[in-house]
Amino acid sequence: MKFTLSMATEKEARIARDKYFDFLSERGAHTLAVDYLKKEKRNGFAIIAFTEGDTRNIPDTLEIENNGKITSVPVVAQKAEKFKPQ
Repeated sequence: MKFTLSMATEKEARIARDKYFDFLSERGAHTLAVDYLKKEKRNGFAIIAFTEGDTRNIPDTLEIENNGKITSVPVVAQKAEKFKPQ
């Protein structure tokens, strides 16, 4: 298998979000989004994990295998309150 350090595609980020939903929820994430991320000279997609708790419980990356290659998908932890309908 090939390991890539490039930024994730939208498809790869969505696969990682679906695969790790329970894992991230157990660490305090109440909402997960996939969004475009521009970081230094690299652009791509990342998982945004919204949490009311400690953002240090959320990992910086998650790995997935897609079409025979392993991709490290960035995860950005963001503090945010849960949505409360009024």
